[in-house]
Amino acid sequence: GKDKVLTKALNDYIFTSTAADLIASQGYLAIKRNGSPISYDQGGPIRIVFPDDSKWSKNLDAWNWSLFTISVK
Repeated sequence: GKDKVLTKALNDYIFTSTAADLIASQGYLAIKRNGSPISYDQGGPIRIVFPDDSKWSKNLDAWNWSLFTISVK
């Protein structure tokens, strides 16, 4: 719950939150879009996305894309 989750993108952008907040946000890792791999210009190959009814659906800081690492501290 209180563990910190750090997501780091290929461009070194880092978003940090608690594990509990990430779970509550209903975010998930996306590796495909419409059945095809996500291209780099669309934030691929791995990105975080949130459903429209998530509390973070409008928080663009959390929509990390082109993920390089995810770590828990």
